[in-house]
Amino acid sequence: MENEIREMRCGNCKWWMKVGELGLGGCRRFPPVFVHRDKIPGKADWEFPITNNVQFCGEFTPRFQPAVPGSPGDDIPAMEVVVGRLQSEVFLQNKAIDKAKQEQASNLAAIATQLAAFRRSLEVEKKTKPKRSAKKKRKRK
Repeated sequence: MENEIREMRCGNCKWWMKVGELGLGGCRRFPPVFVHRDKIPGKADWEFPITNNVQFCGEFTPRFQPAVPGSPGDDIPAMEVVVGRLQSEVFLQNKAIDKAKQEQASNLAAIATQLAAFRRSLEVEKKTKPKRSAKKKRKRK
């Protein structure tokens, strides 16, 4: 029974897709769930639940059904592996793009804040700087 439970882990499930090298992946058994991003106002997303490859649930389905050698479709597990790897790569690239967009938005917000502070300092400087009289301007010419 213990070996059977060991085999019923997310990493061996056909619905689970590995992401990265840390043993994490996304469960594709059900549609993605809505996730609100607190750090970026107005940003929300849909994501599949992220699990560890050693976790398990009641929806486990073996990744590879043993095929009878020579029967039609006996090469399907190999194709599933390739497709799964490609899907993982696309998932990782999309995550990296999202992260870069978030960093860019954060950097732009910081630059906008600095620019606003600089503009305020210029306005204060203008107000406090004494104005030259018209006579002094004529003398210079």
